[in-house]
Amino acid sequence: AVERKPLETQKKLLLDDIKKVENSFQKIAGEERKIEERQELIKQKEKSAKTIGEEKKIEKARRALEEKRQELEKKRWPFGKKLEELEASLSNIEIGFQETENKERELNKKRDEILEKEEEIRLNLEKIELEQELKKLKKLEESAEAKKSDLLAELEKHREILEGVLEKEESVKEKERLIEEEEKTAKNLEKRREAEKARWEIEEKRRKIKGQKWDIETEIQKAEARLDQAEEKYQIVLRKEDEIALRIR
Repeated sequence: AVERKPLETQKKLLLDDIKKVENSFQKIAGEERKIEERQELIKQKEKSAKTIGEEKKIEKARRALEEKRQELEKKRWPFGKKLEELEASLSNIEIGFQETENKERELNKKRDEILEKEEEIRLNLEKIELEQELKKLKKLEESAEAKKSDLLAELEKHREILEGVLEKEESVKEKERLIEEEEKTAKNLEKRREAEKARWEIEEKRRKIKGQKWDIETEIQKAEARLDQAEEKYQIVLRKEDEIALRIR
């Protein structure tokens, strides 16, 4: 674009000059055409001349027109030459324009090739970075999956323990029911005291079992919360892997 400006300026000046010279040239050419038309008329008159006097008069007029015509032709020649020179210069400028356009096309082509190469390099680097990030996420996925597996095993263990505690609780409740029946049907004071002492022992066992049950239920709740957190982290990792896999494609 920078190289075009001087050429555009030169072209504008040349076109202005050509217009001026062309106007002068056409003005003279117009006068020439008028003389040529008059000469044609004189030729017709010359053919119809009846006397030598008429022929001489016509010849004089014809010569005068010829002299005028020659003067105009001589006057026209410099303008014709000037036009040829200006048009040659204009042709050179047009060639310059063409050469500049060719250079611009070549430069644009090279620029596009460089940009394309740069984009290819950038995409390759981005792909490498994404693949490295994907490897890290794969490790995180394996770690999260192992964590989930450990927590599930821990949760299963707590549930098994809870199941045993609940069975003990049911057993203690049944014994307590039987003892209370014995207490109610005791025949004497001694039997009743024995039943009451037995009920105290059962009550103590029941309290301990309740405490165990509550502890293990608390542990189960904590384990479930940790498992939920682990699952959430695991799903986040999977989503990130999917996003990166799509970008790599």
